[in-house]
Amino acid sequence: MVQFLPSTPLLFFSLSVLPHVLAGGPTTSTALRACQKLSALNPPPLLGLPGSAQFNNDTALSGLNAQQNATCSIEPRSAQELVSIFKIINETRSPWAAKGNGHNYNKGFASTTGVQIALQQMRSFSYDPVRKTASFGPGNAWSDVFPQIEAHGAMFAGGRIAGVGVSGLATGGGYSYKSNQFGLVSDNIVQYELVTYTGEILNVTSTSHPDLFFGLQGGLNNFGIVTKFTMATYPQSLVQGTVLIVPAENLTALAHAIINFSQRVTDGKADINPVFMYAGGKITGFVYLLYDGPNIPGGVFDDFIALGAQFKQQTFSEYVDSSSAVLGGSVSRQGLQQWAPTGYNMDLLNRKHGQIATTNRSGLALYMTTEWFLPTTFSYGSDAGRPSAYPHSKSNPWNPANVGAAWDDPADDKYFNDLLTQLAGDMQAASVAEGLSSPNAIFYPNYVLPNTPLTRMYGGNVDVLAKISKKWDPGHMLSLTGGFLFAN
Repeated sequence: MVQFLPSTPLLFFSLSVLPHVLAGGPTTSTALRACQKLSALNPPPLLGLPGSAQFNNDTALSGLNAQQNATCSIEPRSAQELVSIFKIINETRSPWAAKGNGHNYNKGFASTTGVQIALQQMRSFSYDPVRKTASFGPGNAWSDVFPQIEAHGAMFAGGRIAGVGVSGLATGGGYSYKSNQFGLVSDNIVQYELVTYTGEILNVTSTSHPDLFFGLQGGLNNFGIVTKFTMATYPQSLVQGTVLIVPAENLTALAHAIINFSQRVTDGKADINPVFMYAGGKITGFVYLLYDGPNIPGGVFDDFIALGAQFKQQTFSEYVDSSSAVLGGSVSRQGLQQWAPTGYNMDLLNRKHGQIATTNRSGLALYMTTEWFLPTTFSYGSDAGRPSAYPHSKSNPWNPANVGAAWDDPADDKYFNDLLTQLAGDMQAASVAEGLSSPNAIFYPNYVLPNTPLTRMYGGNVDVLAKISKKWDPGHMLSLTGGFLFAN
């Protein structure tokens, strides 16, 4: 859950410069031809070229190691405009990628050397008080839509970090402060407006297009680009929340508090998310604590209060904003890899912070996050008659624990990717040995390195997802982009 977000002002680049820039390169390039054709769209597109503020913003990602030098960028303002963009990409066979808010660490997943599609103009929001649903565009960050739905006395299952975009989290499955009560983010989506790779604009529901609906439940960009999400909402009160910071000398007490909480508390409104971080030569514990209600029942967070936690009553969106700022920082190179325990014990947690305290290089930070969710979190998918591309069920409550790193030297990219693979693999093996995981545990697609096998994230669903993807991408547009792709 830790991240470092870029912040660049949005400016639009003058289209009059386009012919001069393109004239300086080989016009036979598929990407250059695509950019030339895009510049001729009517109405005039929001096209960005290298050196412009728009281009820099469109290609920026939270992980510098994931960025690439695109040939041009474009910001579609509607689903219909995206159809036109797809048509040109398909005609020219240009490389391309789509980006929501850019919270991505894997090269090629939201970046390209060709046409960079940036969805940030698609920031609509609406609320239906009769159906109790909210609809919003993929260019929003969760921190954009939370205050808007909160104004209606409601909330939905969304991201836990203020600057994270809705699109990547929602199409990858998505974990939320509401997950203990209502399941994954994808479990709460009732309709997708989708631009398919065949150029169709579809309103996808579980009954209108069951194959696409199944695939979009965690299947990422394999079926098209979502241009609107419609989600179920729930009444929202004030909440109690804080971030507890624990120094190295109290980490054993913190580990006991985490284990005691995870084994004892069954209140779905109570949420903890502990992070053990090694930075500046020392290890520190950070615990995100939230009670989704105005008053905390006695006994829920007592162990954390004994360690100094001081709760504040606030709105839900205020907590997300303030807690996200605690571990915010400058843009850096980043990576993340999951391990999947069903629970925690002292041996596992001691191993956890012992691992990161003895391993470092040019890193700005190395951390492990002990994500914790009640088994009920995983019961809103297939258990509830709602099959999902990303498998999850109450019988296998594999938590998306993870190890991550931030570093500044490009020469260390391979070192840290290898290190994260080794550390997460070690923690996964230890979890299996402790009876707290399985060799076939499913990993969350948004928390893994790019070489992770598809079966590790999608299990037995891979073959059927490949068939669905091929059906909706007969022109092989996915062969021109990156990501965890089923049909390639």
